[in-house]
Amino acid sequence: MDFFAKEDVLGLANLLLDSKSEYSFQVISNELIVTKYEKSDIIEKVINTQEGYFYHYVHMQNQVERMIEKEALLRLPSEQRISLALFQIVTKFGESTGKQHISRFPKQISKGMIAQYTSMNPNTITNVIQKLEEEEIIHPLRRTIHVDMSKLEMKLKEML
Repeated sequence: MDFFAKEDVLGLANLLLDSKSEYSFQVISNELIVTKYEKSDIIEKVINTQEGYFYHYVHMQNQVERMIEKEALLRLPSEQRISLALFQIVTKFGESTGKQHISRFPKQISKGMIAQYTSMNPNTITNVIQKLEEEEIIHPLRRTIHVDMSKLEMKLKEML
């Protein structure tokens, strides 16, 4: 499981002509714009465009790097794993609150999704979030969660 955002590309991992690309995804925002291409058209572009091979190579390197980061995340102790996952999610998808170092956690991402992403039990997620609240790193506000990114980053550095 992973989270993708605007401008992310899915489906370039398997460009063998006779192979099937099987992806399933869940939209967690209010809108989604998908551009779907035929595999043969993509292969033709990659082969016939001067930068096509390079683009595909860079894309695959980014995918491998993403997988390595995810594997490293899954090897961490639970509190560190959840804190790092929250940091990564807020960095990529969080919204500014106008206050320095404070970001709004995306409402669309639930504790259950964080549990799936980190391969943890939802109860463990809840316990760690409560601990982060006690440390004043996370501030629940109505139906949103605000995260002090500087405090969370300092906590992660202390954990390493």
